[in-house]
Amino acid sequence: MRKNKLNFFFFTFLGLAIAGAALFAEALQLDTHAGWGRARIAALILGIAISLGSWLNYFYGVPLRSAVKTLLARVTAIPVFERLLTNESLRKSTAWLQRYWPLVPVIIFVLAVYVWVVSAGTWTTWVSPTRFYANLARGFERGNLYLPSNSDSIPYELPDLSNPEAKWGHEVPLDVSLYKGKLYLHWGPVPALLLVALNPFISGRVGDLQLVFGFVCGILAIQITLMIVIWDRFFRNLRVWLLSLSILIVGLAGPTTFILTSSRNARIYEAAVISGQFFLIAGLLAALFAMVRPVPSRMLLVLAGIFWALAIGCRIFLAVPVGVLLILIIWRLWRIMRWRVLFRLDVLLLVLLPALGIAGLGWYNWARFGSVMETGNHYQWPGGNFSKTLSDFVSPGYIVQNLYNYLIHPFALGSKFPFLYIQYGVSEPLVPALSSPAGYGSQYIAGLLLTCPFIFFSAPMLARSISYVIQNHRYSKMEDGDHGSSLGWAIIALSATFLSAFGFLLLYFWGAMRFMFDFFPSLILLSVIGFWQAYQSRTEKPTERKLLVYLGITLAGWSILVCTLLAISINDLRFLFI
Repeated sequence: MRKNKLNFFFFTFLGLAIAGAALFAEALQLDTHAGWGRARIAALILGIAISLGSWLNYFYGVPLRSAVKTLLARVTAIPVFERLLTNESLRKSTAWLQRYWPLVPVIIFVLAVYVWVVSAGTWTTWVSPTRFYANLARGFERGNLYLPSNSDSIPYELPDLSNPEAKWGHEVPLDVSLYKGKLYLHWGPVPALLLVALNPFISGRVGDLQLVFGFVCGILAIQITLMIVIWDRFFRNLRVWLLSLSILIVGLAGPTTFILTSSRNARIYEAAVISGQFFLIAGLLAALFAMVRPVPSRMLLVLAGIFWALAIGCRIFLAVPVGVLLILIIWRLWRIMRWRVLFRLDVLLLVLLPALGIAGLGWYNWARFGSVMETGNHYQWPGGNFSKTLSDFVSPGYIVQNLYNYLIHPFALGSKFPFLYIQYGVSEPLVPALSSPAGYGSQYIAGLLLTCPFIFFSAPMLARSISYVIQNHRYSKMEDGDHGSSLGWAIIALSATFLSAFGFLLLYFWGAMRFMFDFFPSLILLSVIGFWQAYQSRTEKPTERKLLVYLGITLAGWSILVCTLLAISINDLRFLFI
């Protein structure tokens, strides 16, 4: 009863605070424009809904839940549904619906936040600054590998690759590569190929911002699927509200809302990052489902190979985490079936398909620039990386700089809404004795330890995985047994994905908030599992469990609030003028 009262007062005052902020937005300097805009109306409705829902749940919570269960029971008792439910899979689906239906409003809320952010608070106006992938798709449809252009002012040869200023004065879009009078993209072609397949079914050209939104929603769906499966098998004895909180933290913390902002800058970078991460996580999900079975699923292993080939076709850098995951899978299969693994067609395809993805990308580069290693960066227009060699792009000298920017670089504070503002990362060497190579740069970025402290819960998971790999136990709870066979494998695979991607980015010459999405989905899933395990392990320690709950809610609330405000700050002009 005391706990119900605590929840009642917390959510009631939370709703009243949101509604009050909407009512007195001008006095609080949250809104500099007179009148009621869509954002203020939405905030008022949300605040009232939270307070009203808290009141109804406190006074009529049991009757409401009983009514929902009774309604579901009556619907499933209808003869036509009863006959359908004789199917085992349908019965399981119905049981899942009855158990997890409270998650639906949470998922809808996360998607609503996505729509609000991507539309800059207008809900219906989605303005994409760029349509690079749509233009490349149009070029593919015409049988070309370059972007279609109506400009006749592009010189056939670059005047001087070592002097970027010599190229100014020509009407050429930013962030493209100019080679022998043709414009190319230096990102992977897979999203454009998908648009070629979808163009017959859609009207108009899809902007890069719309691609970002679609792939972000896809990543969220994969993460929720994996969380529910793990929860249903290993953590069903815990309260479902923990799963609801986890969906909020996975959906709204970290760089997710930042990457959705419809800023005036190009969205092609975000589209490339998000599309690659979608296929990487989709392949990881397929591999996890394949490997937890007594006999690994052939179809799911092949599907994982297909997804990982597409991931590499979006971003060649993803060959690093894909390669690490392939090593883990083959090592695990070797321990199960020894030499028989060499004669399995699905294992061969699992390795061959990503290799074909790399080969296909090499052919794509050769067909455009005459070199399998040239992605177009050396011909980037204007101000590209014309003088950089491979050692300048990737170097251990960037590690200290990137560690600081990605983990602890602070955000700025302000006196007006949104109060928190993201800043450019530090490009100058932090330690003179460890000066980084010339050419390091950083865009807007804020350290994850400050913006998303919920990731501290991932530390035990990472430590267990690293310890297991180093000690190389033949039998361990991380791998064998009913509990470890799937959960331990998931923890190891997620840890490997995060560590390999993050490790590579530490060597990269450029730091940016969007690059966090190359490793954040796997990191936040590890954090969620770590929080669940910490809560479950304190069953006999109610005081510690209660403190852990308060800590988890505090860190989750901080992570969601700070990351959302930072996303608004980078898109502040769009929110003001649309």
